Amino acid sequence: TAGQAGALDEILGDMAGPAPMYRLLQGDVGSGKTVVAMLAMLAAAGAGHQALLLAPTEVLACQHAAKLEALLEGLPLMARARLSATLLTASTKNKKDVVRDIAAGRHRLLVGTHSLLYVPHFASLGLVVIDEQHKF
Repeated sequence: TAGQAGALDEILGDMAGPAPMYRLLQGDVGSGKTVVAMLAMLAAAGAGHQALLLAPTEVLACQHAAKLEALLEGLPLMARARLSATLLTASTKNKKDVVRDIAAGRHRLLVGTHSLLYVPHFASLGLVVIDEQHKF
């Protein structure tokens, strides 16, 4: 929609600038906020940085990872070959391997729950998206 395009243009403009971006993307349920955030994540990953999306529940994190993978399907093959959505939640089986690969920069698009907050090192973190309200 025009609203999504305008929001994405503003976000990408901020991301291209020298100052850190702090932004609230607000809209009705189903208005496309998550897609805008995911497109910003793709831009960050395309620039060589890592981007992470924090979801409040494992169910929502899994849904977001699937949606991000679907967005990747629309990319040209060369771009798609370098990117995939990596899911990290409390129930991730090979968590130590995933955390090691995040630190090494092998994963650029990260989706998960607050488990991502406990990753001790990111290779090049460029964007953090917090989806929905989180309670700790």
